[in-house]
Amino acid sequence: MLQTSLVVAALASIPSVFAYPTLADALNCRSGPGTNYEVVKSYTSGADITISCQVSGTDVYGLDVWDKTQDGCYVSDYYVDTNGADSVAATCSADGGSRDSTTYPVKVDSLNCRSGPGTGYDVVKSYTGGQELSITCQVSGTDVNGWDVWDKTQDGCYVSDYYVDTDGADSVAPDCGGDSGTTDPPPSDGSGGDIISAAQSQEGLPYVWGGGGCDGPSGGGFDCSGLTQYSICQTLNVEIPRTAQTQYDATDMGQRLPREDAQPGDLLFWADGGDCEGSVSHVAIYISDGWMVNAARTGTPVREQAIWEEYGGIYICPEVMRFW
Repeated sequence: MLQTSLVVAALASIPSVFAYPTLADALNCRSGPGTNYEVVKSYTSGADITISCQVSGTDVYGLDVWDKTQDGCYVSDYYVDTNGADSVAATCSADGGSRDSTTYPVKVDSLNCRSGPGTGYDVVKSYTGGQELSITCQVSGTDVNGWDVWDKTQDGCYVSDYYVDTDGADSVAPDCGGDSGTTDPPPSDGSGGDIISAAQSQEGLPYVWGGGGCDGPSGGGFDCSGLTQYSICQTLNVEIPRTAQTQYDATDMGQRLPREDAQPGDLLFWADGGDCEGSVSHVAIYISDGWMVNAARTGTPVREQAIWEEYGGIYICPEVMRFW
C-alpha cells in the first residue's frame, strides 16, 4: 500500500505541460496573435512559460507562429526557446482553446496527391489504403463522382475528398483561400504560375541546410535556393545555379527586373546588409499581393508567408530574377 501511494505521489508531481524559456529581455504578451493587439503583460528574459496552444499571426522575422501562454495571452514564438520545434502544442481553435488535430483514412487502395485541386495537376506522391491524412484546408476543384471538394494534406498536396473517409462531413477544415494561412495558386498564363505550383507541392517539408535541388528534397527537405532550383527545374527543365547569389547573378539565363514589376514565379532575393552585388544569402518565390513561397530557416517548414523587407540583418534586394 505504501509503494502504491509513493507511485501515485510521484506521478502527481510530473507536470502535464512543458515550460519554455523566453529569449527576449522583455517579451510582451498580447490579447491576440499579433503586434497590433494590446499588451496584457510582459515576461522577463528566461521566464518559463507554458504554451496551451499555437496559432498563425503577425510575421516576426519570418516566423508567423504565436503561442498562447498560461496567462491567456499571446507571444511570438520567435522569442520563445522551443528548441527549434515546428510545433509544441495543439492549434488554437476559433475561441482560443486548443484543438486536437484529427486524421482521416484513405478509402481506396492507392490515392494520388496532386500539386493542385484537380485531376489535371501533376501527381506529387501517393498514399496507400487506410493511411491516415491530416487535412490542413479544403477547396473546390475537379468534380469526382459528384463531389468537388479537395483536401490539402500535411504534405502540401491535394487529394479528392471523395476518396477520404471524413465521416460524411461537408467540411472538416478551413477553406484554403480563407483564413487557413494558405493561398491558392494564381491562374497560370505562362510558366510563372507553374513554378509556384511546383514549390507549393513541397509545402510542409522541413528546412534543411544545403537540402534539395533539381531532383527534389535531400536530407528530408530543402533550403531556400534548393527549393527555387527544384521549382524551376521541374517547370522549365532548366538547371539554374544552386546558391542564392549565383541565382541572382545568372543574368545569362534570365532577366533581372525591378521588384515593383515582379510577376508570379519570379525570384526574390535578400542580402547581408543590403549588398545585393556580393552578399545575397536568401531567395524565395514571389506569389502575388505581398506573399511568397519560402524555405526560411531551421525550425520552419516550406510554406507560404508574407514577404519581409528585412529579416535578421538581411535586406530585400530592389530587383528580382525571372527565368520563365
